[in-house]
Amino acid sequence: MGLKTVTIDVFGHPFVFKPEDDLDAAEEIAALLSSEIKKVEKKMSTVSPKISREAVLIMAALNITKEYFELKRNYSSTLDDLTKKSAVLSKMLDSTIQ
Repeated sequence: MGLKTVTIDVFGHPFVFKPEDDLDAAEEIAALLSSEIKKVEKKMSTVSPKISREAVLIMAALNITKEYFELKRNYSSTLDDLTKKSAVLSKMLDSTIQ
């Protein structure tokens, strides 16, 4: 069985890659990147019509990275809250059982 590939179009040029494992996730990631590039390109072209493709790619990468770190921070905070609450509940259960 051959490896499946994913194609992402960047500025009219197709880039093909072979995901390591999850094809569906790779397709979603490629779609997210493509969408972010188009969004940045549209926004930046009104501000600076001569913006380079490299600048658009860097801004798209920075936007995605910022979102990733915000989600990671929120996840860590939620995990901490759940850990504290489960410890309180565990103590309450222990005191009720005894």
